[in-house]
Amino acid sequence: MIPSKEKKIFLGAIWSSVIFENRAPSNQAGFTIFIGGARNSDIFRRFGDDLEQKVLTEFQRIMKIDVDPVFTRSRMWEKAIPQYNLGYNLHEDYFTKIELENPGLVLSGNYRGGISIGDCFKNSKPAAERILNLI
Repeated sequence: MIPSKEKKIFLGAIWSSVIFENRAPSNQAGFTIFIGGARNSDIFRRFGDDLEQKVLTEFQRIMKIDVDPVFTRSRMWEKAIPQYNLGYNLHEDYFTKIELENPGLVLSGNYRGGISIGDCFKNSKPAAERILNLI
């Protein structure tokens, strides 16, 4: 993720072909680039049809990539990146309370314990262990 003070068009990127096997041939790299979000919600309207090229150009400059992509695919969701707002800890407390009141229920995902893919991976093992302890 890129800090907002950097004033970049995109929010961040995941090197998908490193995190997930078989996402790209061995001589290529695959990335997932995130744009928009709460701090840049009007980006689709501001850049229109030029958005993809502007993001790619900026990303290539940062990553020092000097070749054009072999393949691109864009999917646009105006409200796709969850945000933890002030007071979110009350939600966490509520999730815990719900689990305690409902034995066998385990809540996990990007709404709990961190929104990043890394957080979801990190939290998946404890969630799986809680489930296995139910068996």
